[in-house]
Amino acid sequence: MATEVVMPKMGYDMEQGTILSWAKAEGDPVAKGDILGEIETGKVNIEIEAFDAGVLRKILVAEGETVDVGVAIAIIGGADEAIDAPSGSEARNGRASADGAGPKGAASPASDASAAAGAGTDAPAEGIAPVAAPAAEGAAAALEGSDGRLRASPLARRLAAEHAIPLTSLVGSGPMGRILRDDVTRAIERGPAAQPASPGVAPAAAAAAPLRLGEGDQREDLSTMRKTIARRLSESWVAAPHIFLTLAIEMDAVLALRQQVNASLAASGGGKTSVNDFIVKASALALRRHPRVNVSWDSGARILRERVNVGVAIALDDGLITLAVADADQRPLSAIAADVSGLAERARAGKLQPSDLSVPSTFTISNLGGYGIEQFTAIINPPEAAILAVGRATPQPVVVDGEVVVRAIMRVTLSADHRVIDGASAAEFLVTLKQLLEQPLAMLV
Repeated sequence: MATEVVMPKMGYDMEQGTILSWAKAEGDPVAKGDILGEIETGKVNIEIEAFDAGVLRKILVAEGETVDVGVAIAIIGGADEAIDAPSGSEARNGRASADGAGPKGAASPASDASAAAGAGTDAPAEGIAPVAAPAAEGAAAALEGSDGRLRASPLARRLAAEHAIPLTSLVGSGPMGRILRDDVTRAIERGPAAQPASPGVAPAAAAAAPLRLGEGDQREDLSTMRKTIARRLSESWVAAPHIFLTLAIEMDAVLALRQQVNASLAASGGGKTSVNDFIVKASALALRRHPRVNVSWDSGARILRERVNVGVAIALDDGLITLAVADADQRPLSAIAADVSGLAERARAGKLQPSDLSVPSTFTISNLGGYGIEQFTAIINPPEAAILAVGRATPQPVVVDGEVVVRAIMRVTLSADHRVIDGASAAEFLVTLKQLLEQPLAMLV
């Protein structure tokens, strides 16, 4: 029996994926577990496996095209089995139908333009100019699909709902006036005062003219990962009012204890711990004691997270990925070290598994101490409400009991979303973190 291969959900927040390459061609035999191809998720590139054996009868989505999670991308069946395989454009139009762009397979200029532009993506295809903004009279009608709903991408609808922006107040820059994510983002950046007073009368924001290239300059298109980073951090910076608190922490006790722990692990054939592993553990314990920092903003509500999943920012060649240590408050230090080391190794080798992306972090640590950076601030990673920026521990003179002594001082800066985290709550969290790191034996019992 023929089965559809769908765009898998590789991570809790994945909504779309791009086909980077197909490892199999139509007509090739497929065994269960075979690698069918590689996709780009906005976070990582990852291989997709076949869950059924047979023959790759039809490839529905070509290399380079982007579709939503759950959309059929290929069909596997018997060599002589009759299949009813939709074309790639039909599959994409079916997805667009769920977005209000018209019924599946409907022959209309909107569906044709969407298919030509890679319907469902948030950018018109190269060579296809966005439809000009309609005049005030009849503008809303020009945006409506055959079912009476406004044409808007899923990401645009979600982002507009999160920021209470009526879709009817926007003019889309996509094919046939489809509202895209960038249209909503521009509305957020303009702010409430700049929103149109009546639906459909605001002119579309003019696209910035391309920069003039000088001699030797090169234009480099951004990867999906880099575009995702740019979009999410821009949304976070615009939407979340950041508050920053910095605290100096003496790290001498952690450095000494780390040497003892690593010597013990080496004697038993185990791995090693890093300073960051101690910070992950201390942060998790501090979050458990201060649950109002382990929260998320959600459209006018505060979500208090039951689990403490500490995300660790890992630098890659073309971006940054945050991977979570699940239930870090309950894990021993050695397990945290093994988790972080394994996640970083697989991420940099491009070998992450779906299970590595399945746990949403509730709080993130970004550590640039290894680069010699002593202090910095970080942008919150939505939907989290706080992120800890960690600098290098450096020897500095301090006064202890009236005498000047040298201590290894590390500065940490907490960025918090002031909509849901008060300054006092953030300060109390940092004080607890300082106590745990300056008396780290308490973390091992």
